[in-house]
Amino acid sequence: MAKYDCRFQLKLPHSIQKSEIRLRVSFDYKEFVWNVKDTLGRVLKTYPQLWDFEKQYPISKGKIPAKFQNETSNLQVISNTIDTVKVYINEIVNEYALQKISIKKDLLRKELMVKMGLAEKKKEITLHRFCMETIKDMENGILLIDNTKRYTQSTIDKYKYTCQILEVFKPNTTFSQIDKDWYNSFIQFLTHKQSITYKDKEGNEQLFHKRDLQPASI
Repeated sequence: MAKYDCRFQLKLPHSIQKSEIRLRVSFDYKEFVWNVKDTLGRVLKTYPQLWDFEKQYPISKGKIPAKFQNETSNLQVISNTIDTVKVYINEIVNEYALQKISIKKDLLRKELMVKMGLAEKKKEITLHRFCMETIKDMENGILLIDNTKRYTQSTIDKYKYTCQILEVFKPNTTFSQIDKDWYNSFIQFLTHKQSITYKDKEGNEQLFHKRDLQPASI
């Protein structure tokens, strides 16, 4: 079974009525199935007589029987959409291969819908925002130690300092950007004492004094 092998098939190949066109993508012994949609979200359909089963594509304009001439524009939409979907699938596969992230069926569906303009891509939460929301839960008593004991202010202050370091080190870092290189750079950053100029959330320049941290603190 080829990795990321795209096929376009009719759901009901022997029907006398129009049939939905399905995209099937085989990978890692799994199969992703999706009813092909246009940019308006309409599931594309055609008659089996107008489908080239070998090429997995609508028949050419010159081969359309006279009684189906009114289907010419629909076949063109189908052809264009199939070409577009092929490109998008290839882009998705390459993008995640570069990030060394394995693609699951739900992820492939979500990314394809985003590229087709049928869904909005969720903005990934930054590491700094995640830390600040966690600290807020600590302060409000929502997040507890062993579900029973509140965090002390001194412990919360240490989390705040770490959170500030993260934002100064590389602003707007998301979880998907954290890899071995990021980790090694962050450890090196923590080790050395330095003063750093950075911009706060309002865009104002601030000076941050970072002390040198020992291995136990790191």
